[in-house]
Amino acid sequence: MNVPVEAAKPRRKPLRLFVVILAMLAALAVPAGLYLPDFGLRWGVTKGLAEMGWSQASVNQARLSLWKGDIAIRGMQAASALGEALGIDGIDLNFRWKPLLDRRVWLEQVSLDKAEVVLSRDGAGWRINGLPLPGSGKGEPAQASDWGYGITALTLTDSVLRIEDGALRVVVAVERLDVRDVQSWNPLALASLSLQGRINGAPVDLRGTFRPFAANLDFTADVDLRGLDTAPFAQWGGLTGWRGALTSKVRLKGDLGGKADMAADGRIEFSNGAIPLEGNGQVRAKSLIWQGRLAWANGLKAAGTLEAADLSFAQGLAAIAATAVHADLTRASMDGRAEILEWSGSLSAKGWDMTMDGLRIRHGQLAWTGDTYLNLSAKAKTLFQANGKADGAETVIVSGPWRLAAAKTEAEGEFAHERPEGLLPPLAATMTLNVDGLSVHQGDRQWLAADQARLRGLELSPKAVTLARLDAKAVSALARDKLYNPRLRAGAVTLERLRVSPQGDLEVASLSLAQPVLRLNRDHTGLQGFNDLKDKNAPAGGDAAMPRLALGQLHVNGGQVEFRDRSTTDPVRVSVSNLALDMAAIDSAYPERDSSFTLAAAIGAAELSAQGAVRPFQPIPGLDAKGRVRALDLPQLSPYAADALGVNLHTGQLDAQVAMALREGKLDGRLDLVLSRLTIAQPDPNAPLAKQADMPIETVLDLLRDGQDRISLAIPVKGDLDNPNFDTSDAVNQAIGGALKSTVFTTLKVAFPLVGLIGLVLDEAEKPVLALQAVSFADGSSQVSEPQAESLKKISGLLAERDGIRLNLCGVAVTAKDGPVLRSETSFLARLKAMMADKDREELAQIHRDRLYRLAEARAVAVKSWLVGQGGIDQGRLFTCRPRIDDVDKAAPRVDLVL
Repeated sequence: MNVPVEAAKPRRKPLRLFVVILAMLAALAVPAGLYLPDFGLRWGVTKGLAEMGWSQASVNQARLSLWKGDIAIRGMQAASALGEALGIDGIDLNFRWKPLLDRRVWLEQVSLDKAEVVLSRDGAGWRINGLPLPGSGKGEPAQASDWGYGITALTLTDSVLRIEDGALRVVVAVERLDVRDVQSWNPLALASLSLQGRINGAPVDLRGTFRPFAANLDFTADVDLRGLDTAPFAQWGGLTGWRGALTSKVRLKGDLGGKADMAADGRIEFSNGAIPLEGNGQVRAKSLIWQGRLAWANGLKAAGTLEAADLSFAQGLAAIAATAVHADLTRASMDGRAEILEWSGSLSAKGWDMTMDGLRIRHGQLAWTGDTYLNLSAKAKTLFQANGKADGAETVIVSGPWRLAAAKTEAEGEFAHERPEGLLPPLAATMTLNVDGLSVHQGDRQWLAADQARLRGLELSPKAVTLARLDAKAVSALARDKLYNPRLRAGAVTLERLRVSPQGDLEVASLSLAQPVLRLNRDHTGLQGFNDLKDKNAPAGGDAAMPRLALGQLHVNGGQVEFRDRSTTDPVRVSVSNLALDMAAIDSAYPERDSSFTLAAAIGAAELSAQGAVRPFQPIPGLDAKGRVRALDLPQLSPYAADALGVNLHTGQLDAQVAMALREGKLDGRLDLVLSRLTIAQPDPNAPLAKQADMPIETVLDLLRDGQDRISLAIPVKGDLDNPNFDTSDAVNQAIGGALKSTVFTTLKVAFPLVGLIGLVLDEAEKPVLALQAVSFADGSSQVSEPQAESLKKISGLLAERDGIRLNLCGVAVTAKDGPVLRSETSFLARLKAMMADKDREELAQIHRDRLYRLAEARAVAVKSWLVGQGGIDQGRLFTCRPRIDDVDKAAPRVDLVL
């Protein structure tokens, strides 16, 4: 019988056990996955900091998500045994797992907040918060790693980075720093960077790109920086003395490879700056503002505009300063040592002041257009070279005691600094120069002034100064501040082919003066403006050679000489007009050579002429000349006769022929003199001439006269210049002959009944309309009015009908009538001084008396000029008397007409 087989029981216990174990592992894995990574991260960070030397480290919170690749750390603090501290408030980062398979660590997002890091140099290495950076010491270089890393985004906020390197202290307060797309395995990959914060307190905003792993680190960045103190960085770089605040808004491009090239395009401002130069030199500026492009490649290149305020440069004996400068540079460059500067463009400056080798040049305003080269090295032989055009205003050039000033200057050509020789300035130039408002001073003496000066073909060098042509207008010379006005003035001056040597030798081919006026004022000290020309401080003795003076041609036309002599008892006034002078071959190097000349002039209606040769540079000047004088009125020279002889010349004219030679101090010549209508005022019996004469002076003169009331004398002149011998035997013979021939002049003609004679003549001519009156004048005036002109017409008609009539014209000023008018014209200051001191009152009274004499003289000259010019009367028939002052109150200002 079949016995049923019992079925096998299933084995469920091992499976249940596996499930239970798996469930337990799962139950343990969930909390381990949730808590162990965070704990391990916190433990790992703390352990890592401890191994790096941070003996005290703590982390408040750490979170690690292995599945998402997220890491977060909060409240990390660490301190080293050296007392250095490291604190980061928060770190957040996100990484990728997949790149790890390619040995790359890729951080997707890294965020740091409130971090404070101190980066300091320790010898050849660096430390972070006191701990050495790996591989930064002097040990073996770190092995290159096969791993790479990348960062998609790095953000740093509210953090501080301190950099310490020797004396350098830099504090970077980071408000926000973003770095993106960093890839160490791709050197050509561009990473971007933006920074907002402060560098040593100066706000900075930077945005740009860079290649951090390229062989040559290149970058592009837009930088906005405001007020960064550059002194710490300059001192760290070895530029002691450099200081200033930097403000910029520029785009930077650079390549920090071997050549370290860099370019900036934008605006850069440097405030309160000082830049040291070699040899204790320095450049300073209150502000420097650059707008344009700068490029550094073993030197600086630039193009743009530069503005500077209170700019100064000093190097050795050279210095430049300006209150304001504006430059437009089309091209500029500077070498790597900041010593050689070249630029092209334009420059304008105010308050420009340049000093070099004892020469100082100042411009109130300066404008320059052209090319410029500056060598600021202490060893430079040439400070500057330039080619272009310069315009200056309020220019002053000072060299020793000499001072040249100009209201406006225009110069165009080539210029350079050269070491000077002798008296020449330290300049080399080839240029044309226009100057307005020119003056040349030596101390308080003004040697030269001109309203305009035009210089053509001007060349300066250490060997000579040459000039092709000078044209000047309104020229004056020889003035002295607060002492006297210019002694010489000219409407125009033309000079051709000038050359000046380093020794001061002066050569001129031609010099022309148009309408010059020479003022000669003589007093007891000599000629004002000429007697003090010699330097009183000059060493005594004549051993020093005088510079050469050579003048090929001298032309003077339309000249005038105003001579005033106050050394006599009564002042002398002589006016020379229509002066024309030509001289040739004037050369101090050849004193024995003749300098030929011709001269023509007029003194009132008198004519003067001369010709011959002079030798002005001989030890005793020599001459060979002939001259002629016609119709010279003598009363104006009466003060000389009064002082020398004790007599005053009342009337008279001189005609003379002069032939004279002077050789080695010896005179040899002849004077042929004709004195017409010569009369004298009643002489003083104690006068020198009256005491020496054997008969009355009037009688002597009468003996000398011929039948036409002329005295003709031929006087040979010989002897030494200091003691000439005048042979008067001819005059004595003439006097004896005159006494034997006629007795008509043996009586004096002092009290001749003049008015009665004129009346009889006029009555016989039946012309009673003439009246028997003098020519009257308005009070204080010397102008011929219409009524006086009508009277003079009738007088000229009478003279024309009677050739034998001659007139003495005697000007009279009346104290009571003319005095008040002249006194009212006296300056208030002079009258005030006269009220203060007796001496001033006496001086003012004498000046007033002199003015009355001059008024009387001017009236006689006015009548004579009218009769000659309008009436057609020969000036040889008209004689001016010595001016007279009438103190009778009822007298009339007039000109007496005396036959």
